[in-house]
Amino acid sequence: MEGLDARGALPPLLRPDLLCDIDGYDAWERAGITHLAQPGTPYSACLDDLAGATELIRQWTPGSRSLTDCVRTAFAKPARDEAGRWSQQRGIERIARLTAGTAKNALVSSKDLDEAWEHQFAIVESEWFDRAMKNYLAARLFGNWVAYQGRGLRSIVEWLRTCASVVHHFVLQRVSAGMALETAAFIEAVRSTDLLLLHVLDSAEFARDVAASEEFHAA
Repeated sequence: MEGLDARGALPPLLRPDLLCDIDGYDAWERAGITHLAQPGTPYSACLDDLAGATELIRQWTPGSRSLTDCVRTAFAKPARDEAGRWSQQRGIERIARLTAGTAKNALVSSKDLDEAWEHQFAIVESEWFDRAMKNYLAARLFGNWVAYQGRGLRSIVEWLRTCASVVHHFVLQRVSAGMALETAAFIEAVRSTDLLLLHVLDSAEFARDVAASEEFHAA
């Protein structure tokens, strides 16, 4: 697996018409990881908070205050993203389409991942599972390729939500096969997720596929 070396690259895009500066992007990445590290907020809510804060940050324009200051303000009390905007099923269907034919049984799209997850596991998710998901998502946020291949910060949020959805898919797959929702099932699900998303999926193709989401204006 090729490592990410962005030393000679321009900073990631904030939105399609504006680059982040290095300090501003670093502040956004650190704020996202810090938010995932705090106790008491479920990982799904952390993702919604990250999305909500990112929408505020995308409105920044060069002027009287720095992008770093804008990031700090947005994360101080993030406006949670609108409920229902994200669809796990949409993410799974995108990955199934982008990886079709590249690996045997890479991903079989679930019939309705949102409904299946809510029905079987939303109530019984435990503290260890939440902490493990936060650690995994923080690892996928830090130094990710999509930041440099995508058209803005929304693409990275979409990437993180997709990572969570694929883990959910593989957890469901293993539990349906008779495994208990315990550490072993989670570890296997993460291994399958990383094999698919880091070694099978073309991240540049993923970035191109989600680029349209960068163009619309939030209400």
